[in-house]
Amino acid sequence: PQVLVVTANPLLNLVYTGAFVPGALNRVSGLAMAAEGKGVNLARVLARHGHSVLVTGFAGSHSGAWLRDLVRAEGIGDAWIETAAPLRVGFMAAGPAVEHPTTVLPNGCPATAAECGALLERGENLLPSATLVIASGSVPDPAAESLYVDLLALCARFRVPCWLDAYGQAMARALAGPVAPLLSTPNRQEYEQCRHWERVEELHVTDGADAVLVETARDGRWRVIPP
Repeated sequence: PQVLVVTANPLLNLVYTGAFVPGALNRVSGLAMAAEGKGVNLARVLARHGHSVLVTGFAGSHSGAWLRDLVRAEGIGDAWIETAAPLRVGFMAAGPAVEHPTTVLPNGCPATAAECGALLERGENLLPSATLVIASGSVPDPAAESLYVDLLALCARFRVPCWLDAYGQAMARALAGPVAPLLSTPNRQEYEQCRHWERVEELHVTDGADAVLVETARDGRWRVIPP
């Protein structure tokens, strides 16, 4: 059984975890490059637990090629869509005594209507071999705001369950669209940004290290304490 992860807006992240002085020149031994974004992190966890995982999304130019190499090295299948624009690149510095890392995070990168169409076509070709689709993360460009609406409709046509973990306008459109996701996991802030959550069959509202509120059409409401 194969899980197809759709992550339209992944991230190539430069990471430094040693001590540093803000506002000063810091000469360090090196920086790590990490493949990140909600969908990539999800695929990584699934692969480490022995699942067969295939990832698709936007990964263009030299930064996209670097991300693809990193993802493949973790045993995750590669079905990325090449875009004309480079993949977004962020930076994070997290010293050993720093509670919250300093993060510079671009919102996204340009994506055209044709590239969105290519991503949906790739998903349609992969759906016959998928037992579950998980669409995860934001979209990189306003041109992609209807992407999850179209993906949910595709999954319904192929009768493949689709879970959706997103936020912003793309999530709002998906919740108001003709096909609702079977499962969604917004954090509290994301939950408050959107409406129509009652359409989701199973809803997990997270709140950092606090309890997860789970509501299902079949089993009612639960309060789950994270380990």
